[in-house]
Amino acid sequence: RPYTDGFRGDVGLWLGEPFQGRGHGTAAIHLASRYAFECLGLAKLEAAVFTGNYPSRRAFEKNRFRCEGTIRHAVRKQGILVDEWLMGLLREEMAS
Repeated sequence: RPYTDGFRGDVGLWLGEPFQGRGHGTAAIHLASRYAFECLGLAKLEAAVFTGNYPSRRAFEKNRFRCEGTIRHAVRKQGILVDEWLMGLLREEMAS
């Protein structure tokens, strides 16, 4: 299915502690990415991961997302300004 250049979407996830470390996040990212590219026809997916959250970053990297940079003071979490890594995946990168 052809896509329109310039359209992108965001993907994110949250897993409760009992479900972490079992590959569920990696599998969910894979399914969401396939749906975004194959069904929605998006050109790019982005994800924001709190800096220091290496397990979450790794789950995205296992799905070929790349770290495109750090967004400083991206969000306020419990009253503290927190940085985020911006992860990105292009449609053609998932297929390769």
